[in-house]
Amino acid sequence: MSRIAIVHPGTLLGKELRAALARRHGPGFELRLFSTDEEEIGTVTETGGTATFVDRFDPDLLASFAVVFFCGEIERDRPLFTSLPPGPCAVVASPGATAADGRLAVGGFALAATGAGPLVSPHAAVVGLLQLLRILAPLAPREVLATAIQPVSHYGEAGIEELFAETRGILTFAGGRRHAPFGRQLAFNLMPAKADDGEEVDRQLAALLGGAEAPDCRLRLLQGNAFHGVALSVELRFAGAPAARELQRRLRADPLIEIARAANRPGPIDAAGSERILVGPVRTDAAGRTWLWAVFDNLTVGGALNAIALAEPYFGGSA
Repeated sequence: MSRIAIVHPGTLLGKELRAALARRHGPGFELRLFSTDEEEIGTVTETGGTATFVDRFDPDLLASFAVVFFCGEIERDRPLFTSLPPGPCAVVASPGATAADGRLAVGGFALAATGAGPLVSPHAAVVGLLQLLRILAPLAPREVLATAIQPVSHYGEAGIEELFAETRGILTFAGGRRHAPFGRQLAFNLMPAKADDGEEVDRQLAALLGGAEAPDCRLRLLQGNAFHGVALSVELRFAGAPAARELQRRLRADPLIEIARAANRPGPIDAAGSERILVGPVRTDAAGRTWLWAVFDNLTVGGALNAIALAEPYFGGSA
């Protein structure tokens, strides 16, 4: 039986990871939970119907584990995954993880590099976009221009609580908020994501699409005010001119994709909690450009499921 550890299991992503592991692997592994948060250490939580105690993080206890997932804020997790003993495979699912933290990877698509260091799940928008490109790769996309709207849960509970407080303050005519972590009012608003986030997304795409045959791919990141779910608008140009029905056929055939009904205009709320990417109608214009709209949950498809896909080859034993 594989031994798996989750560090900072009480975050939004940590909770989703625990639920996804229980759904996909049932009782086929031994799960331990660890934290550096004094308020979390010593608590009892539930995973797959089983009560689990949260222990204090101690790298010396982890040598016999097959996989250690990191799900907290990257500033808290970064010193921890560098202190792991030889043996376990470290998978960094922490929102905010960068290309400098290890080997970027998207399950079923690509590893940015081989060698030492933890496996790093990229920004949720990068995960979703590259999964779409994986499916459409046989049609030879040559240029990809995408705009992603990230949700407030990218910043965890703090993002959700701030948006709720801003909304309540506006409706009750209260003021004086600092608007952390967004920098300015996000309620009833839409704005570019922080410059650091946008630049990091560029670095991650460059690392994961570095091959000679890779399409020219650019992604603009916006900050939206949905609680959960990435919205992704994609313009594609192909080497040939595939019909929209051929694109839809390939998308429909992939188990990760759910095609929305033609009359529907799916949004992040429709994908909340789903393990699939919801794709709206595909259209091709007179100039040969193909337009695609997709939504997916950043905590499932863009987070926990990708982290599990990276870890599964190591579930049989220590790495």
